[in-house]
This record gives sequence, structure tokens and C-alpha cells, in this order.
Amino acid sequence: MGARILIVGDGPEPALAGALEGLGHAVCGAAPPDGAVERAAALGPDLALVDVDGEAGAAGIEAAEGIGDRCGVPVVCLVNGTAADAAAALLRPERTTVPFGFVVRPVDPRQLRLSIDGALALHARARPAGDADRRTIAELRRNAADLERDAAVATAVVESMDQAVVAVDMSGAFLLSNAAAQRFVGDRIGAANRAEAFRAVSAWKLDGRTPFPEEDLPLSRALRGESSNDVELLVRRSGRAEDVRIRVDGRALRNAEGDQIGGVILLRDVTRVKETEQRLRQTVGELRRQRQLMEAVLQSMHDGVIAVDAEGRRLFANAAARRFFDMETGADLPLDDRLRGHGIFHPDGVTRYPVEDIPISRALRGEASAGVELFLRNPRRPEGLFVSISGAPTRDESGAVREGVVVIHDLTETKKREGELKRALAELHARAQLIDAVLNHMSDGLVVADRDGRFTLINRSAARIAGVQGTVAPTSEWAERYGLFHPDRVTRFAEEDLPLVRAVRGEPTDGVNMFVRNANVPDGVFVSVDGRPLRNEAGDLTGGIAVMRDLTQQVVAGEALAQAFASGRLDAVDTILHNIGNAVNSVAVGADTLHGELNRNVLTGRLRALADAVEAQGDGVIPWLRDDPRGRKALPLVAALARDFADQNDRLLRSADRVRQRVRHIVDIIRTQKPHSVGPVHQKVVELRRQIGDAFKVIREGLAQRGIHVEVDCARAPREIRIHESRFQQMLVNLFRNAMEAIDERSARIGFDGGEAPRVRVEAYIESGRLVIDVIDNGIGASADQLRSMFTAGYTTKDFGSGLGLHSAANFVIGAGGSIRGLSEGVGRGATLRVALRLPDPPAGPGAGGPAGAGEASAPSPEPPASRGS
Repeated sequence: MGARILIVGDGPEPALAGALEGLGHAVCGAAPPDGAVERAAALGPDLALVDVDGEAGAAGIEAAEGIGDRCGVPVVCLVNGTAADAAAALLRPERTTVPFGFVVRPVDPRQLRLSIDGALALHARARPAGDADRRTIAELRRNAADLERDAAVATAVVESMDQAVVAVDMSGAFLLSNAAAQRFVGDRIGAANRAEAFRAVSAWKLDGRTPFPEEDLPLSRALRGESSNDVELLVRRSGRAEDVRIRVDGRALRNAEGDQIGGVILLRDVTRVKETEQRLRQTVGELRRQRQLMEAVLQSMHDGVIAVDAEGRRLFANAAARRFFDMETGADLPLDDRLRGHGIFHPDGVTRYPVEDIPISRALRGEASAGVELFLRNPRRPEGLFVSISGAPTRDESGAVREGVVVIHDLTETKKREGELKRALAELHARAQLIDAVLNHMSDGLVVADRDGRFTLINRSAARIAGVQGTVAPTSEWAERYGLFHPDRVTRFAEEDLPLVRAVRGEPTDGVNMFVRNANVPDGVFVSVDGRPLRNEAGDLTGGIAVMRDLTQQVVAGEALAQAFASGRLDAVDTILHNIGNAVNSVAVGADTLHGELNRNVLTGRLRALADAVEAQGDGVIPWLRDDPRGRKALPLVAALARDFADQNDRLLRSADRVRQRVRHIVDIIRTQKPHSVGPVHQKVVELRRQIGDAFKVIREGLAQRGIHVEVDCARAPREIRIHESRFQQMLVNLFRNAMEAIDERSARIGFDGGEAPRVRVEAYIESGRLVIDVIDNGIGASADQLRSMFTAGYTTKDFGSGLGLHSAANFVIGAGGSIRGLSEGVGRGATLRVALRLPDPPAGPGAGGPAGAGEASAPSPEPPASRGS
């Protein structure tokens, strides 16, 4: 039976394969030299023909050695040239494997047979010994591979160590040094004499001045068989200025039998570690100082601070917190039970606050809270206190809640002061409203301006008397804009002479008489004006004030007296002048009192300074009131201001009431005058509607205060009439005042209901060639007896009435050849006063017809019906 043969070469050899088949052998495979050993191991051939010449060359020889040594397969080499040359090449001394034969190309089948058969025979005889050798070699190779692997692993471990490792034999020659060791001495450690490289590194004690004794170096001790641990020293390397601080361990190096063969040291660079340690020590010291400082600050705070851990155990509580809470109550209880024991309520002091909503509970749940107002009452503080609590959690690096911290601020005193402040401000507001009401209902006009001429206060009387509005205008335009004249009604006041302008300049004035005529007071009024400068508490000029009194009636009365003197009607002048003089003097005294109170009013400046100080604090007003020395004076100042304003208001009200009573008295004196002229009455053509409007203006303030609605219908009356102007207007004033006072009486006795509002309606029309004027009111009305006595002198139904108003009106109407009568459906049903006057000339307006249902005008009667009086 033939052999299975593997052909190893650079390419196929068909001739060789054919020759082998001719000899009865089989080719089991072919392989290039590079993979021949693996191929032989896989196929297990009986013999290998290996090309060791030509292009295969040395690779073929190595393949032949490998197949023979590792696989135990006999090898026959294929060579070129003579047989002697081939044998000489294959049998060189350095060859470890001797082929079992060779074949010279070109192949001779006979040589091929002999070579193959010889090789197979030789292999058969040498196989038992070769197998044993091969096993020994394989075992040695495996041991060597294991040792190489272990050495590689050990080398990798040593090289990857941060610690420097140096091993030397007993003579000091280097056996081992890793990369970390090279960082101490540089690349010279890889030189032939590495000891010299290490000698270039000097060792010093830690003071940096004393050389480290060589005999005490850890390597020297290791070579003496001694061990050393954690020896710290400084090393200096040439070419580098900084020292390196190292820590060294040393050990003796011994073989397996325990004999010392050298020494080994491990070096660690601890320079940065020491620097870091020093920095950490400094940081720890600083943190400790900061902690002590913060603890001192927290202990001295008025606010309480409490910190608990995630389990609710108290970590810290300052002195203030201990004042707020009984910190020892239930110390061993769970947090929820301890909190319930502290008496925590809503600000009402009654409703228990849910434990789960308290800021410390929320903080332990990871929730922050701010400014939660609570009421605390516990055995330590039985009176209770208001607090504001804010809380927040602290977290670890993973975000989990680590602690909960709350800050407690005592609001008890603040709440008390807030209540006092609110009460004081409410009282102050009420007083201010009262002052405003007094100023706006006083009969004298009041105008206040700042230093820039801007009006800061105009009361209603000033608007009514002089038509002053709250517009801003330069002082140079005041005289023209508001129509300010000298009493001659023609000469305008110069700007520098105006009392308010002089007051703003710091000059006081008294009793400056003026005539005012503008769009708001087209008929003009006579006024007396006093001016005073305004100053703050420091005495600085801040503006001026002007107080005006309406002198129109006095001027009219004077003109009436002059007219009476001209017509010889002076029999009662002395009494009238005496009464008017006394009353006017009283009015002047009261007005001066009011003026003095307002001019010397320092309360307004103090109130404004307080308001400015409070406003300047913004949202921080409560801490300012609590902590600032000036703020703590605010509440006493507010209380004092409130009392001062109350006293001032009482004085102003008393003065204003006296002035009002005196003015009413003056008006009554003027109204009681009777015509004494026996000569012809001077008449003039006047506009009817304007006369009615002027009469209403006289009592405009009273109408406005009572909210009385006025209606005038002159559509069926002449536009102009010829009449005695002043007496006709006085008659209208008496009728309108009577209607207003009738409404007053109804308001006092039975009131208005059902949405009804007080009203006065005037209807003027022509009837039967006469001018009829109806004054209709929804006042108290009158009974039949009252209607008969209405126009009698001295008859009145009011405590303050004189009974002369309607009597005077009746005198004028009868003297003018007309009639007057009262109409009413009874008490509480309103009344109508109807006047019918003869017209000297034919009426200029529409003619006939009075209002339906108003009743007929009565003819003149010798004795006028009695009246309710005004």
C-alpha cells in the first residue's frame, strides 16, 4: 500500500505528482512554505516532500524543520543541482533537523522511490525515541511559553504602576526599573550603566538642607537585608529646580531557596499629595472658623433657625428658636408628634395648622416655602406669638433630601404695630376727610398754590364765588384768565399785586378788595382777599394761600343804602347799619380765625413729611417701623397728628359755624328792608331767563349741598321784560329760598322715598296779558290755614326763620300791581307759589295760556294772603 504524501512548495508540480502516483503513492495535499506546518498537522501525511531550493529557499527549510520537529513527519527535500551539493547544504552544523532524504531535480523515479522508501524505513525505526524527544521538547516549549506570558504580565503590571519600582542585584547592577522610575531620573535609566543615572539624583532630608545619609537610604538597607517602610525624603534632579517629595519602601530580593540576590525599592511621589493635604488642612481650618462664625451669628440672631436631618432628628437650633419652642418636649417622639406638641395654629390663633403643611415637614419632602404666617402657643409661650416661617431642603449629590432648614421670624410686635398703624391711618384718613369736608363747605373761598404757581387746593366756595378752576397757568396770566379787577370793575390787577402771588413770594396781605368777572361768574362778584405764605417746619417757603370772602351782598346793600339816601328812605338806616356792622365784624373775626388756623397749620407739613418718609421705604416699611430709630417714632407721631387734627377740626367747625350764622343774620337784615320810596320806581329792560338764573346763583351752594334738581321753562314767556331789576331779583331769591327750605323741612320730617329726588321747577308764561311765574317744589307742602298766613310779616314755621322773606316778596308784587298766592294739596304734597305781574309794555314773546292743571292766577287783593315764611 502506498504512502500519503504532502507536497510543500511555491506552486503545483504536476510532474512530481505524476511520478508519485506512478510509484503507487497518493498526494494528500499541497501547501506553501508559510502554512506548511499547520497543513501537515491538519492532514497527518506519512511523508512530506519540501522544496528547499529555488524561490522557496529558506522558507522551505524552516517548513521542513517545523514539519519534522512538531509533527513528527519524515521529510524528503527537493533540491536543484547535484546530489553532493544538496547534501552539503542540508547537513550544515546549525541545522537542528536532518531530513530523511533528498531528491534532486529533475526527478528520477528510481531516486524518488529510494528516497521515499528510505525515509519511511528510517522513520519507522527512529519513531519511538523521537516521540519521547518530541514530548520533552513540547513540554519545555509550553513551560517557556508560560514563563514568557507570566513575565509579560508582570512587566505590564510593573510598567503600569504609579509607584516607581527599582530592583538591583547584590552588586548594585540594575535588574528592573519601570516607567515610573524613569520619571525620577530621566531616560538615562535605560543606559548601560543605570546606576550612574540614579547617582545623579541626590537625596535630602525634609528640611531641604540636610543630605540624607547614604547608609540609611532604603535601597542601601535593602541590600543589607533590612526592610524599611514609608521613609519620606526629598530628591533633587539635575536640571530641575524644584524638589520632589517621595515616600520609599525597601525590601531584600531573594530567590526560591531564600538566598538574597539583591534589593528592591518602591518610590511614591507625594509632593502633590502633601500640597493637597496642606490645602485641605487650610480649607478644613477655614471651614471650621466659618462654622464657628456662622454659629455665633445664628446664635445672636433674633430670628430662630432650626435644622433637622432626613429622619427628623434635630441637628441645630439657635437660642431664638429655643425661645419660640419648647425644644425638650417630646424629644424622643417622631417629628409629627413633636410638632403637634408645639401648639401651631393658623394666624386666627384657633385653627390648628396641618402638621404636613408646616414648612419643616415640607422641607423634608423636598419642598421650599416662604413667609408662611403662623401663630404659636405652647407652655413656654402661653400668651402666643405670631411668626413667619420659611423653609428649604438641602440635598446630597444624588439629589436626595439630606436636611431640612427653617427660619422663624417673630411678627408679634410687627402685627401689633401694623394694627396700631392701620387704626391711626384710618383715623387720620377720617380726619382728613373731615377737614376736606370743612374746607369744601365753608363759605369762604380757599385757594392754595405751590412755589411754581400750581394750584394744590381749591375748595368749592372758591370755585363758586370766583370761578377758580384747577388749571395750571403762569402767575402772569392769572389776572386775565380769572378776570381780576380793582373794585372799579375796570382796572385789572397787576400780577405783582395779587394777594396769592405776594403770598407765594412770602408777603402777607389783608383785606384786598377785588372784583372778579370771568366765564364762570359772568355777572361778577366783589371779594375781599387775605394772603399768607406757607412754610414747612424748617421755615422754608413752600407756597401761598388766599382766603376770599364774598362781599357782593354787602356792596349791593351799600348801593341800596346809597339809593335809599338819594330817595330819602333813611328812617331805619341807623338800625340797619348797626346790625349789619355788628354782624360783619363777627364775620370778619371768624374769617380771620379760619385764616390764621390755615396759615399756621404745621400739621399738614408734618403729615406730608411722615407720608414721604413712609413712602420712601416702599415694601420695607414694616422693618423700618420696627428697627429704624426714626421709624419707631412714626406711630407716636401718627397718634399725635390724629389728636391735633381732631382738635383743629373742632376749632375750624366752630369758627365756620359762627361765620355761617353771622352771614345768615346779615342776609336776613338785608331782606327785612321795606321800600320807603314814594317817588317813581326806576325800571329797566332785563332778560327774564337771566334774572331767574342770577337768583338761583345766590343760593347755588345751598342747592348743591342738598342735591336739589332745578328746572326752568321760559319757552312761553317774553325774552325781555321791563321791571325794577334788583327788587325783582330779590323777590325771586326769596321764593327760591322758600322752596329750598320747604324741601329741607320735608327731609327732616318725612324724607323722600320711592326714588323721588328733591326738585324745584320754575315755569314762566303769559296769561290774560300778565306774566305768570310759578315756583313749584316737592317740599313739605302746606295746610289751608298755612296758605292763608303764608305772606304775613313775621310768620314762619322754622326755628331759624325771620318770617320776612315771603312778606317782602308780597310787598314787591303788590306794589308792582300784581298778585301772589300759594297752592298746595296738603302737608307732604309740595307747593306752588304763583306770581302774576302786569307788563308795562306789550310782551315781546309768545302770548297766551298757562300750564294745565296749575290753577288760575288770582287777581290782586288788598291784603296779600299769609305765608309759611322764609
